[in-house]
Amino acid sequence: MAESLLKLPLIMPHKVGHNAEDVLVKYMNEEVLGKAPNTIKAKVNDLKKFSAFLDSTLGSISYIEWTPGITRLFREELKRQGYAPSSINRNLATVRSFGDWLLELGLVKGHPCKGVKDYSLPPLRPKAPRDKEFFRLRRAANQLAHSRATAVSQDFRNSVLLEVLAASGLRISELLNIKLLQFDGKSFYSVLCKGQKIRNVSIKSEAARLLSEYIENYRVKGSDFIFTTKSGNQLDRRNANRALKKIASFASSKLDNDQKIEISPHQLRHRHAYKCREAKDPVFAAKRLGHSTLNYIDRYSMPSESEESDLLESIN
Repeated sequence: MAESLLKLPLIMPHKVGHNAEDVLVKYMNEEVLGKAPNTIKAKVNDLKKFSAFLDSTLGSISYIEWTPGITRLFREELKRQGYAPSSINRNLATVRSFGDWLLELGLVKGHPCKGVKDYSLPPLRPKAPRDKEFFRLRRAANQLAHSRATAVSQDFRNSVLLEVLAASGLRISELLNIKLLQFDGKSFYSVLCKGQKIRNVSIKSEAARLLSEYIENYRVKGSDFIFTTKSGNQLDRRNANRALKKIASFASSKLDNDQKIEISPHQLRHRHAYKCREAKDPVFAAKRLGHSTLNYIDRYSMPSESEESDLLESIN
């Protein structure tokens, strides 16, 4: 997939300066290729937008003429087009990294993004299920798992998937890429995480017990990965999402429409962060999520609006 994305035409400029297309391809191959497919796709799209903007502004793509003033104009143009501040900041992060690389190679005289700031963003409220919702999900998962338990029960696997996501704080891609040999009955070892980080991740004893039971009695053999399909292949993100939505649908079957539960793997990561911060502090929550700083932990671990209201009402 990465290779096909690199073949997408960036733009067809009127005039190419500094062999711009060659430079972009070199950058993609050296700095972007090998990252997650969604990351590659986002960076390609960001650079296509920026290249088109350079071409329309300068009449060509000439990086030697790229200055912080042009970057500011690009930021304002994205705002004029109605992009959300978070999307604009992501675009700026992409072109900033590209600027770093150009400066290192001496293809620009100074950093073309120097002094260009991101838009300030309010901390995001977590989208995690509250306790009541999570316990409904857990009960529904258990009911499905034990009412139709067989040697190849996907419902049991789905129940374990829910528990391990909630107990580990791992991204779904990180969890699905873990192999049997990386689980010792208590923890996951040498997990490849976002940013090419390698770390060990412990999980709660009950989640570890359920995972061991799944591996011993319900997992379909055929792949080295822990979570597998009925045919023994590695479970992918789409089917993992589908598994959680099946649990949520069953949990919501008797609820009114405005109370229906929605769930995704990343919402369980949010929940894990909030619970870790609640149990100890932001440092512990950041460590559990694999963050090296506290810069983003508030986005994962703020109380939701309804939880904040409940906390306010409890204050005497």
